[in-house]
Amino acid sequence: MSSLLFINQFYYPDLSATSQLLQQLAEHLAVRGFSVTVLTGNARYEGGRLTPKNVEVLNGVEVVRVWSTRFGKSHFIGRLLDYLSFYLSVFARVTFMRRRRVVVSLTTPPMIAWLGAMAKRWKGSQFVYWIQDLYPDVALAVGTLRPQSWIFRISRGISRNVLRSADAVVAVGEDMVQTLSRQGVEPCRIQVIPNWSDEDIITPSLDSAAAWKEAFGLQDKFVVLYAGNYGRVHSVGEMLQAAEVLKEDERIQFLFVGSGTRKQEILDFVDAHQLGNVQMMPYVSRDELGSMLNAGDVGIVTQLPATAGLVVPSKLMGLMAAGRPVLFVGPKMCDAARIIKTSGCGKVIAPGDVDGLVGAIREFKDNEWKREECGRKGRAAYEKNLSKAKAFAHFENLLLELAGPLTCATGLKNAPLRSASPPARNAIAPEKGEVK
Repeated sequence: MSSLLFINQFYYPDLSATSQLLQQLAEHLAVRGFSVTVLTGNARYEGGRLTPKNVEVLNGVEVVRVWSTRFGKSHFIGRLLDYLSFYLSVFARVTFMRRRRVVVSLTTPPMIAWLGAMAKRWKGSQFVYWIQDLYPDVALAVGTLRPQSWIFRISRGISRNVLRSADAVVAVGEDMVQTLSRQGVEPCRIQVIPNWSDEDIITPSLDSAAAWKEAFGLQDKFVVLYAGNYGRVHSVGEMLQAAEVLKEDERIQFLFVGSGTRKQEILDFVDAHQLGNVQMMPYVSRDELGSMLNAGDVGIVTQLPATAGLVVPSKLMGLMAAGRPVLFVGPKMCDAARIIKTSGCGKVIAPGDVDGLVGAIREFKDNEWKREECGRKGRAAYEKNLSKAKAFAHFENLLLELAGPLTCATGLKNAPLRSASPPARNAIAPEKGEVK
């Protein structure tokens, strides 16, 4: 039985995206016969203690929760203290806990993967770097760090060292592959495994959408939905300006569900412009997630142009799984835009094009047939290319291959996995043509 250790700051019952992705993968691998341990924190994404238990077994997965401060994402200093205390606690645990055959590190908090690299050097584990956000490049792209700063230079050195140490690097999109290649990562070590959604829970359902809308007084509204984290890599300005333009249309309601560093920006704009057509809600439970996504008549996904190749918004997969049409505000040449273009599940709108976003919202509001067509195409493309079953199979194959020797002269044992996973590559392959 292969023993696995996952490292990530958040895990179930936290509701953040990485905690849900990790939970689903870890439980699947446990069912498949792997011995799985998750080393995580005991804090919620938004702050506060998660559970009174520090060690427990959940659905076959051993969950070890280390101590850290629990200030959450609201303030920079508190978030920094959360990161530092988590680093120290994980360092102590990794140093003294028994060796695992494979260590898989995600990217929350930034630079935590160096502990996976440490486990490789000190304990002889195989090391997989599962990149959700490529740091410190993301921080540089959004202006949090400056290229001349000592923090950036040190972080870049750590990042390059981690990338060199990894036996396999999992990228969530093809654009990220290009970025990693430019940073010296050999193609034989890069695996493209897009993020997924739980399509067993998130399915197209008019009944659940109607019930959820009625429960929150939205039954007569055309709901423009933004669900998930609204952080520094996401733009909210176009949505807020579109809400201001459309505030006289009583049928249209903008709904933000989630949280993030841009929360106060949204609240301030809504208050300053007295927008009664904007409603904000916290994250919903996993049981409510499908109904909430279905309640969006159209979903919005955003990405800052500077972050292309560094992140892929996982919100897109949830909307596609729910069969909802998508409006993507972001660069035309990125993974999310190509998925939407090739699947036909929505429209791509240039950053800053508020008029284009307003026009697209009105078009979908007035054309039920178009909404349904885009939703059907999105769900079909999701099932074909982006399902969790495909992602799980790719991860399982990767982890089993790592039980044998890995050299870049021959690729992973038996076969180079990057060329052995066409569904994951085709999911984001560019095609000619424009979105209608």
